[in-house]
Amino acid sequence: MFFTGARDTELVGLTDGRFPATPRRRGSHPVFSLGRLPQNAGCAVCPCSSRRPYGRSEYLWIREGCTLLHTGYVMDRDSFIIKRLRFNIPAEIAYGLRFRGEVPDTCIESTGDRSRST
Repeated sequence: MFFTGARDTELVGLTDGRFPATPRRRGSHPVFSLGRLPQNAGCAVCPCSSRRPYGRSEYLWIREGCTLLHTGYVMDRDSFIIKRLRFNIPAEIAYGLRFRGEVPDTCIESTGDRSRST
């Protein structure tokens, strides 16, 4: 699942300052759901960025032009999934996110699939 609207300042706090963006008061980034927590207590998520993760030889991304399931939302750019910054999203933040759709497996690329420069 792909959501938009997580505030940069919240992401910096939830990732103990490891989120790689400079927090701007009104800045936001999308998050990618990695799955439900036990007993449906919420979801584990990780932030996404339009910039390739630096210092990483392997990474995943949702490719530009992908049409998401359930909503028809079309990805307007590559969105890199920063899996190393996994966290559980608190309800007070989750309620403010906008659901953009489910990402089809065919739209998730990895560095192991093909070489690509960005």
